[in-house]
Amino acid sequence: MTFWDRAVLTIYRTMAAHLQSGRRTALKLVETAHRAGHLPLLPVENCPLEDCSLLVLLMLTSEATALKPECLRLRHEALDVAKYRNLFVKPQTCWRLAAALGESGLADILEIGRPYATPSFERSLVFRCLAEVGETTVVNDLCRFLGAMFLCDPASRYAQAYMLVVKALLGYWNATKVGMVDFLARLYRLVLLDLSRLDQPSASTPAAHDAGWFESVEESERVIIRRCISFLSERQRLVLYLQVYAGLNLSQIAEVYRETTWAPDDDDVAAELLASWEAILQ
Repeated sequence: MTFWDRAVLTIYRTMAAHLQSGRRTALKLVETAHRAGHLPLLPVENCPLEDCSLLVLLMLTSEATALKPECLRLRHEALDVAKYRNLFVKPQTCWRLAAALGESGLADILEIGRPYATPSFERSLVFRCLAEVGETTVVNDLCRFLGAMFLCDPASRYAQAYMLVVKALLGYWNATKVGMVDFLARLYRLVLLDLSRLDQPSASTPAAHDAGWFESVEESERVIIRRCISFLSERQRLVLYLQVYAGLNLSQIAEVYRETTWAPDDDDVAAELLASWEAILQ
């Protein structure tokens, strides 16, 4: 990794997460470096920056409608290099960058696709990043959540999960400003609303065509699922599965339920989870 690759990543990680002034300052710094010739992007075939650095430049310039001409030029040149390298069909690059950015990684990656209301290279990359088959993608986490809730093979819920993620993403980009709403909380609020509209009862036993899948699940997990069904209410199961399968923290779960009659705070969610775990571990 070159000095300027490290510098671009460090500037973003240490400044842009402190919205909004930090983000504006980080953008001003990289634009100044670009204008002074330290971040050469053209010609595209000679650009020395790594793919992750290009993604950082796209994230910093995501609010395209508010950019000054010089920052817009920086964005367009970064896009040209990304297209030349076929970066928009390489979601693994996004995950490497997300890992480097730490806790804010997912929210940062979503910013790549924010600027446009129509399909674009940037948005196609974000969709691929969230939806391609893998152990840690957002769609697959949602499939596991739905599979546990309805005792079905998670793979059978892929189409439903993908459409819910797309719907949540479009709403996130169109209705929120950078860093204002947690995407996963918004997604699972939509998931719970979708499930309530379907009016599906929670499964107590796997359907015949899913029995083989359920038997292939690790025995210790089957024991926990059976105890959840026996000892927990539907809401308790949902909250527990939001933690275990969706990986949501206390604040995110509270945000999922913020507009419901329960409307918990973080302490309420912690108490609910503690009671649920105690019930199934007895």
